Amino acid sequence: MKTYLLNKNVLSLLGIYLLVSIVPLFLSHSFALSYSFYNYATIQILIFGILFCLKEEKRNIFLLSPSFIAVSYINLNFLFGSIVFKQGLVFDYVLIPYQSWENYGLVIGYFNLINFAIIASFFLSRQIKFFSRFKLICDFKKYSNGVLILIGLTIVLAFSYFDLSLHFLGGDGDFSIIPKTLGILIIIVCFSRFPSLTKRLIGYLIIIAFFSAISWENKRNSIFLLLPILLLESRNFKVKLNLKKVALLSFSILLLLQLILAMSIFRGYGGYKPKSFLEANGYVFDYIQSKEFIPAFMNNLEISYTYFHSNNAIQTILKDPEKITYGETLIKPFFIFIPRRMVSFKPRSIIHHYTVTVSSNYRSKGGSWPISFQSEMFWNFHFFGIFVGFLFFIILNSVYLNIRSLIVDGDIINFIPLLYFYQTTLVLFRGSGLDMFTVFIILATVFSVFIKLTTKILLNKG
Repeated sequence: MKTYLLNKNVLSLLGIYLLVSIVPLFLSHSFALSYSFYNYATIQILIFGILFCLKEEKRNIFLLSPSFIAVSYINLNFLFGSIVFKQGLVFDYVLIPYQSWENYGLVIGYFNLINFAIIASFFLSRQIKFFSRFKLICDFKKYSNGVLILIGLTIVLAFSYFDLSLHFLGGDGDFSIIPKTLGILIIIVCFSRFPSLTKRLIGYLIIIAFFSAISWENKRNSIFLLLPILLLESRNFKVKLNLKKVALLSFSILLLLQLILAMSIFRGYGGYKPKSFLEANGYVFDYIQSKEFIPAFMNNLEISYTYFHSNNAIQTILKDPEKITYGETLIKPFFIFIPRRMVSFKPRSIIHHYTVTVSSNYRSKGGSWPISFQSEMFWNFHFFGIFVGFLFFIILNSVYLNIRSLIVDGDIINFIPLLYFYQTTLVLFRGSGLDMFTVFIILATVFSVFIKLTTKILLNKG
């Protein structure tokens, strides 16, 4: 076991972080709205300060931890969200309800404190080598990169030609994205083994472009792949700032934004109606110059949704505490595969509770609005959600440390569902609910077992 101990500098910054976190609790509503940007900017600067107070190895580990990602995701969304909402640069259907909010200082204070607890949980998490003790169905380490890449491509292509419906289990929509992602992850792990950085980068770019082309209807899946790629590459690089790395990071961000905008245009944003993903790229500059670009772009990046619905959920509970669910949405995963007709008391998801409260009519049509993990904790336990969130991230960080151990030992190719688990935490952080997160992980594990059994039978190699 290995504990990620604090040093004096980190402890000092955590102390400042805690003090800054409680300041909004004493602010008036109107002042809190104006102060919001400075609050989240200060908090994020402190988190970056903690990052660079760690030694190089731990710096890499903290940067890619569930704690850092979950908190930074909220802070950056809220930082930009507070600006555009304050300036009215969002669509009216979210701006009008925003203008009716009250007691915003309490809302900021809650997010500060639970995010502080989430960051602190990282330093109390432990690395326990557990997954490497499982007996393997089929040892993928015995196969060459060429064979594994072929296996991955076969899975991706096989599930690209038909929808995978799970209506008999109560699932809605197409679930073929899960085996396709597993196939892509197998290929990514193979690319990460290449000794040449240039070859690795070219391989990653090709596979992301390929996945974007076959999954253009859901841009998140391609973007989420960056997480496992960064985690795999973190073995080779230490987090340091210099002009070259800042330039490379800036170029990567611009390339990513270009990809997001092109996929959004291809999905219908801007009304250009391109016939191909390549054609959609040609409309990006024109789209940026349009009058509705900023409100639409905030939707593209889900900043408007994340900021509004996550904060609005807290506002809803503050105004009507009787809606608190006392852990109902957290036990929902235990009832996932039990039809509601068989169990009348089957718990509801956080998405259902929130959406039906805001608009029962929208929910009746199948609509849903996700709220952040932090907001789900408040909806269940009010301010006590801070402690539940802390315990939950102890578990997430511990699993993450196990994944890193498997990567360092070269065993991750046999535990691809864990990379999928890591990437899918973004689904949880952005607010799809613990039940959806659990469904994805269970299905990914089932598909992985099927892939390994099929590989063992066809190639007769254990």
